[in-house]
Amino acid sequence: MGNILDSALTSTCLADASAGGCGRPHILFNANSTNYVLWMNGGEPGYLVATSKSPSGPFTQAAQRAYIDPQFDHLIAADFTIEVANNKPYVVFSSKS
Repeated sequence: MGNILDSALTSTCLADASAGGCGRPHILFNANSTNYVLWMNGGEPGYLVATSKSPSGPFTQAAQRAYIDPQFDHLIAADFTIEVANNKPYVVFSSKS
C-alpha cells in the first residue's frame, strides 16, 4: 500500500503539523461527479477537500479550502462529520471555542 494523498496534499498536512496536521478524514462518494471526496481538518481556517476516482486514492487537493459560514469565523472548528440528506451534503461540526 502507498499514500492515499498526492504530494501537494501531503506537504500541506506536514506544514500544518504544528496545528495537528491533517486529521479526522471523511470520504464520501459524489454520484454527480463520480468522484470520492475526502474532507479533513488541516489547520485553520475551514477544511481541506480532495478528490479521487478511487476511495483508496490518490487524492488531489482542491484549489480552495471549504470554509465555515462567516458567522462562525471566530470559532475554532474541532470534530466534524459530513452528513447527506436528500442528496445534499452538510458539515456538522463542534468547536473548541
